[in-house]
Amino acid sequence: MGERPTPCLRAVESLVRRPHDSLVSRGHHVTVFASGDSKVAGALHSCYPVSLNADPELAEPEIPRMLQLAEVRDRADEFDVIHNHVHSNSGCSGLPSLAGLATPVLHTVHCFFNRDNTALFQRYQAERFVAVSHHQRSTLPGLNYQGVVHHGLDLRRFPSKVDADSDSRPFLVFLGRIRPEKGVHLAIEIAHRSGLPLKIAGRVKERDSAYFGQAVEPHLDGDQVEYLGELDFDAKTRLLARAQATLVTSLIPEPFGLVTLESLACGTPVVALPPGLHPNWSRTASPVYCDPPRVNWHSACSSPPLSTPLPAGPPWPSASPPRT
Repeated sequence: MGERPTPCLRAVESLVRRPHDSLVSRGHHVTVFASGDSKVAGALHSCYPVSLNADPELAEPEIPRMLQLAEVRDRADEFDVIHNHVHSNSGCSGLPSLAGLATPVLHTVHCFFNRDNTALFQRYQAERFVAVSHHQRSTLPGLNYQGVVHHGLDLRRFPSKVDADSDSRPFLVFLGRIRPEKGVHLAIEIAHRSGLPLKIAGRVKERDSAYFGQAVEPHLDGDQVEYLGELDFDAKTRLLARAQATLVTSLIPEPFGLVTLESLACGTPVVALPPGLHPNWSRTASPVYCDPPRVNWHSACSSPPLSTPLPAGPPWPSASPPRT
């Protein structure tokens, strides 16, 4: 179950597609519950004709989601196993909707645990869960985990820096949703401090338009800071491969960090604030951690990944996003 695998594949959508395609290629019969314009290798069951994000006239997107879950229940006896991908907010609705089925249900959790959703997960803690990182699992250890399965990539689809088109001027990249908790305003601050240009790519939802207008748009000059919109897979990976470094400035505890993995797959180092990369990443020498946040940003963004503390720099501004 998942949202539509659009040309601009987002995190959960791309993570749904990879195991689905792999299962179909191995001869399994797979049915994907998604919007009618989805492109899948197996069978498609849809209760809405287009992606919910693509229909501006859809006033209550939760209704198609609830209908989809009801139809999964209706057809549950047809399947050997149901794989539900749990993400934030309404993405957690599969827990109560699919509880009590005779068909085994496996919930892969793509969101982080917070005060609100923890109550729901604990209510259904006997269900079968898969965590996407050991750190994510450790933050709510009482669930009935079947294991930890990290995100995987097909490295053949990722360009390397050798293959990427070179730019005459080094630049930084921010890739992700444009919303306050992703810290785009901090990425802009880092770009100004380092003196390196910043290219921003990602989706702006209507509810985040005020944040974009206040915290991002005033800085867009086509030179120091540039917004590229939402990119498809090929454009996204080319951008990552060409960048000097990828900035991960999330203010929330990311359960895994797919952008980090994709950047490193292209050979591009990552400069991150601690909330955006969980402690499991510190076991590798790849990402550059900036903690405490008093660093020389030009050194951090221009150097290879470091294993020693970064030099002190000017004081870091408040991490709180601007009020909208």
